Amino acid sequence: MGRAADFSHAPLKASLLDFSFCKKTGRLSLIVIIVLFASLSSSWAESASRQKKVAVIHCDYAPISFWNKNTDKPEGFLIDITNDIAGRAGLDVNYICKPGWPEIIKAVESGEADFGALMKSAEREKMLLFSSPIEISYLSFFARSQSDMDAEKAPAGHTVGVVRGSMSFDQMKHRKNVRLLTYSSYQDGIFALLAGEVSLFAGEESMILKRARETGLENRIKKIGKSFAEKERSFIMRKDDIQLLTLMNKALQRFTSSPEYQSIYLKWYGKPAPYWSAEKIVSVGGLLLLTIVCIMAVWRYKSISKINKTLTQNIAERKQMEYELINSKGHLDRAQKIAHVGNWEWDIKTNKVSWSDELYRIYGYGPYEIAPDYDLIVKAMHPKSREDFLASIDAALKRRSPFEMDYIFYRKSGTEAVLHTIGQVVYDDNGSPDHMFGIVQDITEQKETEKILMESEEKFRTIFNRANDGILIAKIATKKFVEANSVICNMLGYTKAEMLSLGVDNIHPVHQLNNVREVFEKQARGELRVAEDVPILRKDGTVFYADISAAVITLGGENHAVGVLRDITERKQLEEQLRNTIAERETLLRELYHRTKNNMNTILSLINLQIAPFLNDENFVQMFNDIKSRIMTMSLVHERLYKSKNLSNVNLKDYIDDLSNTLLISYKRESEKVSLSLDIDEIVLSIETLTPCGLIINELITNSLKYAFADGRDGVISIKGRSSPEGEISISYSDNGPGFPEGFDFSAAETLGLRLIRGLTTGQLCGALEITTQPETVFAITFRELHYE
Repeated sequence: MGRAADFSHAPLKASLLDFSFCKKTGRLSLIVIIVLFASLSSSWAESASRQKKVAVIHCDYAPISFWNKNTDKPEGFLIDITNDIAGRAGLDVNYICKPGWPEIIKAVESGEADFGALMKSAEREKMLLFSSPIEISYLSFFARSQSDMDAEKAPAGHTVGVVRGSMSFDQMKHRKNVRLLTYSSYQDGIFALLAGEVSLFAGEESMILKRARETGLENRIKKIGKSFAEKERSFIMRKDDIQLLTLMNKALQRFTSSPEYQSIYLKWYGKPAPYWSAEKIVSVGGLLLLTIVCIMAVWRYKSISKINKTLTQNIAERKQMEYELINSKGHLDRAQKIAHVGNWEWDIKTNKVSWSDELYRIYGYGPYEIAPDYDLIVKAMHPKSREDFLASIDAALKRRSPFEMDYIFYRKSGTEAVLHTIGQVVYDDNGSPDHMFGIVQDITEQKETEKILMESEEKFRTIFNRANDGILIAKIATKKFVEANSVICNMLGYTKAEMLSLGVDNIHPVHQLNNVREVFEKQARGELRVAEDVPILRKDGTVFYADISAAVITLGGENHAVGVLRDITERKQLEEQLRNTIAERETLLRELYHRTKNNMNTILSLINLQIAPFLNDENFVQMFNDIKSRIMTMSLVHERLYKSKNLSNVNLKDYIDDLSNTLLISYKRESEKVSLSLDIDEIVLSIETLTPCGLIINELITNSLKYAFADGRDGVISIKGRSSPEGEISISYSDNGPGFPEGFDFSAAETLGLRLIRGLTTGQLCGALEITTQPETVFAITFRELHYE
């Protein structure tokens, strides 16, 4: 486990903190730390509202975290820590569990979980954000208690056991001359060590000692050498989730030195057994008593026994006091390291300064690398900070008041740090300044985070205010506006102050509010992204229409809807103009088609008048009938277009059906005698394509009626039409008449009908004509839709 929770780092660290044994300086420092954390975080904690978050934990890593199958709930040290931190940060946490650390990282990166907890490493920091430490964990080697292993040479040349997937495994897997064996749990690893499967077992020191105590094996293992690694266990989250990182860090600053933290630790790791147990004291006392009896006379037994008993009791009490003092200081050191807070004391009369270990680290030095020096620290400050610092010290001495400030400090390495300090002057009985004490907190990361947030907010505001469309941000729970850009204010005729006093219900007509509220709720739930033609009410009472694009964001722990309003008044006017123009065009086209059809009917009537004197000339009548059928074919196209809803296109099947029936009537053939078999796909053609296509069908049907079914002969005319996905259209025409004479040369035929068919197919339709005669005559034409500009 960690520096904030490792009560079992040494044999003497054996009981809960008892701050009554701290020195005066330590007690005052701890009180100042607690007061500082409380003052810094109270206003923030009270204002935070509860956000729903998902935390991912290890399914089987007791006591840190595990899923209790009996209760179907997560339990463990980390769960209690997370619940407490979540309460302080205003979060409502649900848990999921994963079988290993790689799966936990993947869950956070993919967004399946919002955060988890891992030991920090350089490799993991490239992928994730890490909070301030929850605890500091020491990775150590353990051997059997009777082992005489050389700590300086370990673990080279030894077989080492580790927990599968743990940080210890990552640390050891690249070591040379070491054979690794992996185990599923710390308990299995300890048993393997005692059974001789491995000569060393590596892992988290507190976890190993915890398991050893639980199984009664604490005296059968021992730590070898110093810890080989010191790792921070922190909360992890995605790189873009700076807001969650800030919440977690603020909550952690107040928590890691609190009594609740100690209570949670003891709950899951237990109170270590003291080295001087009752049995050991009795045993040592008995042995000492026996020795004294052997040396001294029997008559001095009672007096020596009493002296020995008193001495033993005093020794035990002194050791207990030493342990508690050391443990208290160690715990304070761990708390300061986690919170990046150090304490200092300055004896004003002697100019002697003392620091805590963490303050060395904050200033960039190793523990006790230099002697604490007031002047050294003042010189390492930024010049402007130095002036403010000296002025604050002077004011504190003169006014007898505490001082508090931020200052820029240059560490030993030359890197810049931002530090926050609080100081208090203590006066002697004569009222003269005696000494000053205080704390220093490293807030460099916090300032960098604030800078990133400020830059992000500045970018947002720039985009927000320079957008071409109106933008409103409304709290979903109340539907009240919390932000508005200048465009929407001008659009609605309100000042920004007036706009922020309104809500969603105030900018829509009253009779439309039910519909608008329903749209708002759908957009808030993410069911609707863009709402079209929404009525917007201006301040002067006029109404315009807008398209509203919406997204949901979280601000201050509450969900808000961001609405982008685009005024579509101009677009609606253009659409109305376009509809009017189209209507006028349709009227003109219908009139044109109607007049063209009427003109062609007039031509047909004139032909009928002209042909009257020549009715006895069969050839002459036949020629005029052919002309009439061609004119009628074109007239039928215009009639179809005139009656169609679509003024540009006509359905090919409907047109051929009308044309063929009209020709049968024209040639005085009954449908029972000559029947039509139409198998045509849903093909729609423009007038440019349909006219030549109709003339071709006219020539083919006319030819069949004149020659194939002459003298009232029965028959069937078959017409098939197909359209391919590539846009190619094919029409196949055939009849069951006697066909053309054997050896008939279609390419050399000079009849008007065949010339028209060839010319219309290749000339106007830009298609291909294929004629086959076996087993029946089939005319097959292929072409594509014509498009004229």
